[in-house]
Amino acid sequence: MASLSFGRIRAASVSSLADDSPSGSPFRLLTLNSTVCLPPAYIGRSMQGFEELLNARLLRYDPRLGGVPLTYSDIKIKGNAGRVFNELPELIYEVSMKCLVFATPSGMRMKGTINEVTAGHITLLVCGAFQVSIAKDQINERYTFDVSSTAWKSSSNSAETIKIGVEVWFKVLKVHDKAGAWFIEGSMIDDNLGVAQSPI
Repeated sequence: MASLSFGRIRAASVSSLADDSPSGSPFRLLTLNSTVCLPPAYIGRSMQGFEELLNARLLRYDPRLGGVPLTYSDIKIKGNAGRVFNELPELIYEVSMKCLVFATPSGMRMKGTINEVTAGHITLLVCGAFQVSIAKDQINERYTFDVSSTAWKSSSNSAETIKIGVEVWFKVLKVHDKAGAWFIEGSMIDDNLGVAQSPI
């Protein structure tokens, strides 16, 4: 079975990483230098092996990258061929590549669209794809839940309502990753977070 180990054989570390993304963006363009182990079956078709291995890792949270890989490109093999390490049957390659990663460090402010509202929490999507969950204790106290409309309404502004389809500003607390399913935990406690009426 093929394996990808950033840094050294079968290790979970990044040997070299360069970030070419603009500051404040959740999208990071990383340049990775990695060690890739392929079985002998990929002799003569190593690029196919790299692509199959990388495809299996797309859209899965990777703590070594600090986010979720979305795409990869510009795969380059260092040297002319793979090598064998001691008695291991795998072919070992030193590879560099570019990888677009969706990364949301703690404290980052983001905007998302509400897609579920309950008395206990709200959920939203960022960029139309990435799920965020905000518990009721992380919603600013100016909002109270209205059962009849299934929405969180502001006590200071009747037009400011958290309901499905509304955009809100929030702050990232952390990323949860459980058995391959990941989501962002967010907060709207700060006074300048909530229904997006104008850019922060």
